[in-house]
Amino acid sequence: GCALNYLEVKEITATASKNISILMENNITGEKFSIAAKSVINATGVWANQILECASTQDLFPLKMCSGIHLLFDKKRFPLENTLAVEAVDDHRNLYFIPWKDLVLVGTTDNLTSDSPDQVSYQPADVSYLLNSINFYFPQLQLTEKDVLEKTYGLRPIVDDVVGEKRASDLSRDYVFKIDQRMPLLSVTGGKLTSFRSMGEKTINLLIKSFFSTESSTLLPCTTISPISGGRLAQTDLKILTGDLGHELAASLLDRYGSNAHVIAAIIRKNPSTKKIIHPQLHYTFAELEYFVAREFAETLTDIFFRRCQLSLFKPEEADLIEVVNFLDGLKLKPTQQFKNSMGDYLREKKIHH
Repeated sequence: GCALNYLEVKEITATASKNISILMENNITGEKFSIAAKSVINATGVWANQILECASTQDLFPLKMCSGIHLLFDKKRFPLENTLAVEAVDDHRNLYFIPWKDLVLVGTTDNLTSDSPDQVSYQPADVSYLLNSINFYFPQLQLTEKDVLEKTYGLRPIVDDVVGEKRASDLSRDYVFKIDQRMPLLSVTGGKLTSFRSMGEKTINLLIKSFFSTESSTLLPCTTISPISGGRLAQTDLKILTGDLGHELAASLLDRYGSNAHVIAAIIRKNPSTKKIIHPQLHYTFAELEYFVAREFAETLTDIFFRRCQLSLFKPEEADLIEVVNFLDGLKLKPTQQFKNSMGDYLREKKIHH
């Protein structure tokens, strides 16, 4: 298979041969093109109904959206060594304070919202909500928004057709399917990270049953027994990698990437200069940047700094940022100057998150 990011679905239509044609637009280059498929799985979370509308159907999910944020603190300012589960002071929901390397993660909020999923943002009241509970349980800290290193936020898809007032946290997190009777289009939304493997298995099996019954003898049921990416760890990994990288870097890469650390080690063996650390405060190497682009489908600086690692947590000097951009564009894995052209969007995003 091939994973492609930044492709926006514009239209989904059935073909004369009962397959599906999908008109797409590359949101980086502006290019439009169509692809054909024997079937389509619409697993787009809060965008599920927008994809269904692209297929010209009125049979939509009773979809609601809940917004949630997390706050990240420096452990020097919030010296927590063990995970805590507490009740929020304001409404008695469960909150979690989680040590994470040199940081502490606090979350999360849970509020129904009608915001566009393309324009999601946090509210100042969400930050205050979390700070109130931190300062209640740790009054000696007196943390303020100035102590927040970064705010992360997103939307959860909730399938719920109950009419009337209900707390967001009381709504079901179950996932729900929709089968299009006009074309081989299967939609699924809802669910949680903790149920995604079960959700994936049931989705594939339902797809086979619904649209490929005549081929059922050759299409085996899905099983989710394979380890997740990076999950093929062996007791000898640290020893093997230490020989090439040294103990500290080997341990750090195994901690971050599991067995995929061997892929990064191979990049360093091929080009030893990529062992260089990008920034002294956060020990990421240039080899990891190449890994993000070549193996984790990063297309922009925002992808790399926010969605693949913790580099967004430090304020790079302009020279540091330019060095990163020149390295990424120098890989020639993407169109000319694609990462340089994404620098403005990254700086705007960073200003919002901080």
